[in-house]
Amino acid sequence: MCFFAGGDSLVIPAGVQKFIEYKKSTLKAQMDDVASKAIRDLRIGDLALGSDVSLSEQADDIQTQMLQETRQKLFGRNVSARGSILSVHDELWFFPNQIQLS
Repeated sequence: MCFFAGGDSLVIPAGVQKFIEYKKSTLKAQMDDVASKAIRDLRIGDLALGSDVSLSEQADDIQTQMLQETRQKLFGRNVSARGSILSVHDELWFFPNQIQLS
């Protein structure tokens, strides 16, 4: 993957741009097919990701389920964590990258 700073730093002919857009559109369909096959039998808690309900409709339930499972595993234990604190939409969020259970 390659990133270029500034919109005017790389001139791409229209034919090349059209080819790139075509490749992206055909690859997206293939990637969606691979992803749907990969999650067909995948479950998080009681939720089946490969069910008829779309993933976007299950997103809140999946997030809640994962947070509940994490809370159950950590409840009543002493935990120390290291990570980064970032400001996200004027709120401080802690992103642990190392967790130690006692």
